[in-house]
Amino acid sequence: MVIHLAPIGDALASVEWKNQKSLPLSAVPRQVTISPDGRMVYVLAQGGVVFIYSGEGKLEDTINVGEAVDSIAVSPDGNTLLLADRAKKSIEVIKLDFIYEINTSGSPFKGHQDAAVVIVVFSDFQ
Repeated sequence: MVIHLAPIGDALASVEWKNQKSLPLSAVPRQVTISPDGRMVYVLAQGGVVFIYSGEGKLEDTINVGEAVDSIAVSPDGNTLLLADRAKKSIEVIKLDFIYEINTSGSPFKGHQDAAVVIVVFSDFQ
């Protein structure tokens, strides 16, 4: 689809656009925010639910935050949600820890195949 804008002086602008994807919701959306790196999309919906989508549009998870929450923002690092709660007259801060599946099939291992593995990242180590 092409939209033609009204001329300004001697210039004429056009905008071409196409719908990339539609994200299905089970509630009415109130507000949308995107992580700074574009990897996650957060949708605050009516009923106090936050839908978390990957940048590709896959529903990753939902969080029940309460019906009084009416605004959402994401931190610059993309790992913290800020939710305005009108009933409590406060900003709720929710830290997100993403869990990623790592496919290890075919990789060599020592020990029990189903043993728990913990990966520790020291991000403040200098």
